[in-house]
Amino acid sequence: MSDLAASVQISPSGRIAWLRPKYLLFVVIGLMYVYVLLHNESFLVNNADPEWSHIATFKWFLLPHGLAAGCALLLGPFQFSERLRRRFTKLHRVMGRFYVGGVLLGAPMGLYIQNFESVHMYPGDPVQFSLVMATVADAAVWMFATVMALTFILQHKVQLHRQWMSRSYACAIIFLEVRVIQGVFNIDEKFTEIIVWSCVAAAFPLADLILHLPGDSPQPRFRQAHPSSGTGRLNRALPRRAARHFTFATCCIVLPQHSISGFREDRGPTGMYGPPPFCKRKVRMTELVCANVFGLYWSSELLA
Repeated sequence: MSDLAASVQISPSGRIAWLRPKYLLFVVIGLMYVYVLLHNESFLVNNADPEWSHIATFKWFLLPHGLAAGCALLLGPFQFSERLRRRFTKLHRVMGRFYVGGVLLGAPMGLYIQNFESVHMYPGDPVQFSLVMATVADAAVWMFATVMALTFILQHKVQLHRQWMSRSYACAIIFLEVRVIQGVFNIDEKFTEIIVWSCVAAAFPLADLILHLPGDSPQPRFRQAHPSSGTGRLNRALPRRAARHFTFATCCIVLPQHSISGFREDRGPTGMYGPPPFCKRKVRMTELVCANVFGLYWSSELLA
């Protein structure tokens, strides 16, 4: 019972954690998976399906494309799990590498298959040519978003990495969106190009909209500095340097007024500074100036 209670968390606004828009979105994506598998990809378990004769000429190109792009589609949602990312960081990185590999292999192979189908099976068809151009745009933005996400995580810019990963996965699920829209609304195949172009155009804006939904913005956390950077060394040394500055400045200002002048009490009034209000001893003006100069020097070192 304690595990069940811990799994259903209530946010400060009173909303159940699993009702967050992010989780509802992935439920919708899961339903899209099921629909496409049953409605469009059922030929995979039916050898008598006529779709096999349709893909016979390029089936050996379709195999690596399906494996690579399918791997990216399946691994994508797990990469957005904060719990998985915190508890199994190494697994998150390995799955991320497989996702990037699936994108960089699956997108060009899908483009090649679409062009092969247009040239050899529907020569001269303007609709098929438009589909090829839409596939070029889809593959280009998908790979571009994925490479940007990879680049930012290598630079330890986690927030930008998450943004570009969201855009990358928004491009990945175009495969599902086109088939669901066309099947649910019973749209004729001659309008497929319009659906594809619309999904490609809406991928980035929808991803950014999801990122800015209320309650789904990642909470700001203090990021641990990378060991190779100077920021971590500065953060660790700052308390020691502050204490050292405070001690040294105090000694430079207070000791001359209490101790140094005590060794010079036999001096005459020439060149002597008047007694401070908290001390009956006298201090030379040059000693106070030097003490404050050293104190300012150590203060400025903190800001260097």
